[in-house]
Amino acid sequence: MTGINQYREMIAVFTAVLLFPTVPLTHIALMRFLKASVKGVKFMIISFIAYGILWHILVLYLNNFKSVSVHEILAGYSTIGFLCLGYMEAFSMLCRGFSLCIIIDIFRKGPLTISQIIENYGNGKGADWMLKKRIGTMESLGMLRLNGDFLEIKGFRGLLVGRVGLFFKKMLKIGTGG
Repeated sequence: MTGINQYREMIAVFTAVLLFPTVPLTHIALMRFLKASVKGVKFMIISFIAYGILWHILVLYLNNFKSVSVHEILAGYSTIGFLCLGYMEAFSMLCRGFSLCIIIDIFRKGPLTISQIIENYGNGKGADWMLKKRIGTMESLGMLRLNGDFLEIKGFRGLLVGRVGLFFKKMLKIGTGG
């Protein structure tokens, strides 16, 4: 690998990092202007695609519209993928993070009792609503089924997620919960 190729690959990575702020800006703008917070994930994907296209155009421009090497493409799109996954995780934590929601509720409303936290969770829908919603999602994904009063693992997907999750919990020495 020659020095000039390493230089071009670093420019591809650096360009991807510099352009990353376009993701949250585009995502927020789409959600605000189109007033559709329910479609936040779709708008996020649109912002990722726009980010990738913008990066590719900018890298072509920086290369005087000459071909971009496979190494540059791999370096740039790997960086883009990494940053987009991080953004997705941050967005997920803001939207679905149980602990973060509790902290935000206490920050907004001041000191709360445990009963108030349970009742007020999810904009007043309560912790039961959150638990039922998550179980409903896992049922619709074919991972769980309700059998009488009991929830049980359903199908290959549920078994796989359970085994892989347990493997990582043991490997990372994570206790119960989280």
